[in-house]
Amino acid sequence: MKTALKAGVVLALLSLFIIAGCTENTDEGIPDSVNSDKFGALKAELYHFHTNSQCYSCVILGELANETVQTYYKPQLESGKLIFEHVNIDEEENKELAEKYGAGGSSLMIGVYGKDGEFYHENLVGALYRLNDPESFAEYLKNILDPLIGGSS
Repeated sequence: MKTALKAGVVLALLSLFIIAGCTENTDEGIPDSVNSDKFGALKAELYHFHTNSQCYSCVILGELANETVQTYYKPQLESGKLIFEHVNIDEEENKELAEKYGAGGSSLMIGVYGKDGEFYHENLVGALYRLNDPESFAEYLKNILDPLIGGSS
């Protein structure tokens, strides 16, 4: 009886893995913009959080984010309206920031400060679906940043 039960559990788990593997992984339902009406942003922070060991995709995430903000948001970076940094969450001096954003691994997160002192942050998961297409990645990020901190140039 125990053998039959074990075989049934194994068969059920195997079926679940097969079914899960057949589903398409899309970015459907992931918004292409942050709700800019939340606060009337005074400042935005864009952080590429990572660990000491970065996989290829993690490195590309940081490179594409850096390229996009340096290309389209230089005035906002210089004025302080936009802050962009790569943050290693394994380093002690970054623990507080990682906790503030809830970062536990590689991610691209935005934090927005409103005129009344509000703070809102969001993990930009949609960026991960665009790592193989730099133009799509830049458009995604611009769709988020433009309404918050002003148009890109």
